[in-house]
Amino acid sequence: MCLAIYKPEGLLIPEDHLEEGFDSNPHSAGFAVVDDGKIKIFKGYFKWEEFLAAYRPWAFRQALVHFRWATHGSRDVKNCHPFRVTDDIVMIHNGVLDISTNSKPKRSDTWHYVDGVLTPMAQRDPDFFMRPEIVYMGGQAIEGSKFCFLRGDGAYGIWNEHDGHWLAGVWYSNHSYKPTASKWGYYSYDKGGYSLDRTGSWEKQPDGTHKYVPPADTNRGVIITGDSSEIGEIEIDDAPDHSTMLSVPGDEWDNYADKMREEAWGDSDYLSGLPHDLQFQYEDLLEMGYSMDELDYIIQTEGQDALSDYHYRVTGEG
Repeated sequence: MCLAIYKPEGLLIPEDHLEEGFDSNPHSAGFAVVDDGKIKIFKGYFKWEEFLAAYRPWAFRQALVHFRWATHGSRDVKNCHPFRVTDDIVMIHNGVLDISTNSKPKRSDTWHYVDGVLTPMAQRDPDFFMRPEIVYMGGQAIEGSKFCFLRGDGAYGIWNEHDGHWLAGVWYSNHSYKPTASKWGYYSYDKGGYSLDRTGSWEKQPDGTHKYVPPADTNRGVIITGDSSEIGEIEIDDAPDHSTMLSVPGDEWDNYADKMREEAWGDSDYLSGLPHDLQFQYEDLLEMGYSMDELDYIIQTEGQDALSDYHYRVTGEG
């Protein structure tokens, strides 16, 4: 998923927004600030307390803040955001780019895009990220993603700004800073097909645990019990025989998710033939509780592009 935030000088991002963003996107955090006409980058935080301690002294500065959900590349500091486009320009990204990362497979899709596209553009034109024609063209080229740029003189730009939202003067790329942003749901099996409805949610409790709040119609089987940052266990009563339940302790989630993806690559009739971006959406939906059979059925009956619709329903990501 990832969460990208742009914040003007003098405003504060509520710390509960930051903490929820960190919890929902736990594969590293970082930020960049404008300081006396220069850009300073702080990144590679894998613990909330360490991120907060580093961020607080700069909390009023103009800034980009990023919480990573890894898709391409290793989960290490080199793939943490922000990325330096030039000495004076940095960027952060929310989304998945349909580009090859074969040249350096341990580096993320964002790193490859910065290295191969954005840095050469910035070297030719330091204002490129603000020029309307390039903002439009860039937004089309990265459709489904959002880029935020910040320069040492305070100039900033957001590509696909309309896909995020402003709240109290701060721009957020999605809603994963909200306690109920992670969506959950039920399914029913009728006449050989799946009818999907994902309207339940988890709500964070005062003691730090998460409580599942189901949708009004509970006469269907639970198929989701957690996401990759906060996996819980749910007792379900009177679930139909065909219902499935994934229940994995949080500290085992990464290994379990890897196993699910490996099995899908070996057993799915469709995954290997999907375009690059849909492959990652397929894997995301696996982690969010869809089964391989369910996803293959969607592709078979509705076409492969339907994956993007289901992915958007769950994540808000185009």
